[in-house]
Amino acid sequence: MTRGAKGVDISEMNGAFDLSAAKKQGAEFVIVRCGYGGDYKSQDDGRYVENLRKCEEAGMPYGVYLYSYALTAGQAESEARHALRLLGHVGSFFRLGMWFDMEDADGYKKRNGMPDDKALRDICDAFCGAVKSAGYDTGIYAPASWLKNRLNGPQLAAWPKWVAHWAVSAPGYTHNMVLWQYQSPPGDVASPTAYDWNLAYADFAKGSDHLSRVLQEGENQITQGYKAGSHDGVDLVKKQDELDTIIAHSPGTVVMVQTGHGNAPGSTGNASYGNLVKIRHENGYYTLYAHLESVSVKSGVAVSKGQAIGYMGNTGNSYGAHLHFEVRGASDSRIDPTPYINADLPGLETEEDMTKAEVQALIDSAVKPLQAELTRAGTELAALAKTYAYIEDVPEWYREGVQYYVDEGLVRGKGIKDGKPFLDLTATECRMITLMYREQTEGTK
Repeated sequence: MTRGAKGVDISEMNGAFDLSAAKKQGAEFVIVRCGYGGDYKSQDDGRYVENLRKCEEAGMPYGVYLYSYALTAGQAESEARHALRLLGHVGSFFRLGMWFDMEDADGYKKRNGMPDDKALRDICDAFCGAVKSAGYDTGIYAPASWLKNRLNGPQLAAWPKWVAHWAVSAPGYTHNMVLWQYQSPPGDVASPTAYDWNLAYADFAKGSDHLSRVLQEGENQITQGYKAGSHDGVDLVKKQDELDTIIAHSPGTVVMVQTGHGNAPGSTGNASYGNLVKIRHENGYYTLYAHLESVSVKSGVAVSKGQAIGYMGNTGNSYGAHLHFEVRGASDSRIDPTPYINADLPGLETEEDMTKAEVQALIDSAVKPLQAELTRAGTELAALAKTYAYIEDVPEWYREGVQYYVDEGLVRGKGIKDGKPFLDLTATECRMITLMYREQTEGTK
């Protein structure tokens, strides 16, 4: 999936999905509902497997979503098990990850005691953390208002977002946004029930094999996940039995370098890390890279995002070459690094990622006023076309523009030579003239 691609999201409520018709309307990807609520087969989507089969047969990239009814983090873990069970059906065109649909479209949460904002964030974090630990890309779907007011803050900042915001020129929430659900188009013929359209804002990673923020060339493969108190990081390899250069996750300052260690299974304390690099970032967080074969930076130096800092190895308490990667908060306490392997640390947006998330809104803010100005100017010119019937009555700046495009055959019209009327020029043609002659005609009216 590429940035700017359009796609649809579907469920059994759409009936028998006509994928070929959707493609003719411009769909380049599909997000398929797998089910809803906890891990009960009765809550699987009735057309999920069928819809996946259609996508696979057509070579259509797709992702999956599960609608949440969770009122607690514990219930969200059951929903994650539901999602992971159904992810067993995905094939080679599963490219857009597993999405957690957090909303209250049918009022269930409100009727059963709407969780407070902290509880809602815990629910999202529990689901996404479980799915991510299983090796799948995941993110949160929610209305822009929920993401801005209820699901905001650092706890969920790293999770990719699928933003629902209709009837607007740009989404009202863009942090770490991957998809924007923006409208239900008129004249939909792809399924019995109209589906929603979505616009891609970033390249979403492919399944569980995706480019890394800490491996220079490789695709992440988690060999051991995070477990607080017993394994305070994640172990990564490039691919099985392949090594890679280790790079800085984000810009910062190297605060600790440890070298001179060999392989020492069973070692404890700092020695268990083997050769390591620890970096402090501008938001106060730390990242730590351990078991390195070699280190290529010194303590106290500033490093940029993506800068090489060492090479993957098998030093310290290690049983095979890999990278042990940790993320620590401002108090130097270890937190689950899984959500940040491919995403910014809380409050530390890199320029590249910020551009992916916000560029469309910035473009819209510049283009929309210009479009409005051109529409207004075109309307004025259409009025002129009706007011002035003959060449001698037309302002010179407008006459030259019309005549040029008539002569070139770029607009319809009988022409305005020799006093012939030009009332057949349309408002669209007038806007074309305005656009093409805008710089030449400013200030001449």
